Amino acid sequence: MNTIKKIKSATSILIAFAFIMIISSCLKDDEPVILPEHSGDAQLSSINIGEDYSREVYYDLETKDTLGNNFKDWDLAFECGSTGSHVWINGGKASFAAQTNSTNMVTVTDTAQCEWKFDASSWHPDSTAIGNWQSATGNRVYIIDRGYEYSDPDRFWKIIFNEVNSTSYAFSYCRLSDTNVVSKSIFKSSNHSYIFFTFDNNGTTLNLEPEKTKWDILFTRYRYIYYDFIPPLPYYVNGVLLNPYLTMAATDSVTDYNAIDYNFAKLLALSTKRDAIGFDWKYYSFSTTHYNVKPNFIYIIKDQKGYYYKLHFLDFYDAQGHKGVPKFEYQRL
Repeated sequence: MNTIKKIKSATSILIAFAFIMIISSCLKDDEPVILPEHSGDAQLSSINIGEDYSREVYYDLETKDTLGNNFKDWDLAFECGSTGSHVWINGGKASFAAQTNSTNMVTVTDTAQCEWKFDASSWHPDSTAIGNWQSATGNRVYIIDRGYEYSDPDRFWKIIFNEVNSTSYAFSYCRLSDTNVVSKSIFKSSNHSYIFFTFDNNGTTLNLEPEKTKWDILFTRYRYIYYDFIPPLPYYVNGVLLNPYLTMAATDSVTDYNAIDYNFAKLLALSTKRDAIGFDWKYYSFSTTHYNVKPNFIYIIKDQKGYYYKLHFLDFYDAQGHKGVPKFEYQRL
């Protein structure tokens, strides 16, 4: 009797094994396992950018990790990535750029004929002040105005972008009043979206941002352009920019915060514009001389991992009444 039971048991195992093998053979290789979505806990955070708004702070929604610096630290942001070639100026400190008709650094000595340009607040590569510097016949001299807070001779610099390849940029620069041209190479980082450069300290390469997979939003000062004015009006604001690496966002000012869930979020049309969150989640009251936030402005963010978050702002002041401390609530959907 025991022998019969053992034979039946062995037979059952073989049949089950054969069934599993048949089912497995019908599946595609590396078939992804779809896990059920679940909400995370509600999170409260605040970021201190200073009452003078001098700080910029990178924030990771998953880990709450932060990394910050003075927003004035950099002058130029160079695009990383093997095919990257674009260069941005620091609009937050009122920088401008102008291309000259000269390829000779020595002959450019003033700003008399400058047509000043600025980057779009979206940071879109086709809307930069420097533009496609590789398309010009010969490498043209650009003049960089670092902003009105700088005095001569530190305010105006001239630069020629000589070359870019999959790993580095090469450029030459000096003060507008100088002829002592400096040649510089900076190397791209595959782990970052941008490498930064400042004309200070004899020209310095700066690694300011976290690795591109380790942050989601940036609290900073930047330049917004009101194109309804003629000519367009640059306006300096303090707001939130998105990580340009696989990060998207949308705004909803109609739906109640508590009603927004994963099924709602995944149907939204999301934007990759860096200023998709922007600055108008707050406004200044001239009657009270106080900043008020708009908690009904809900921001839905999709990060690099594909997770959705909802976020809204609750305050722009800390408990002691100091401004420049945005407080926000968010939750993973």
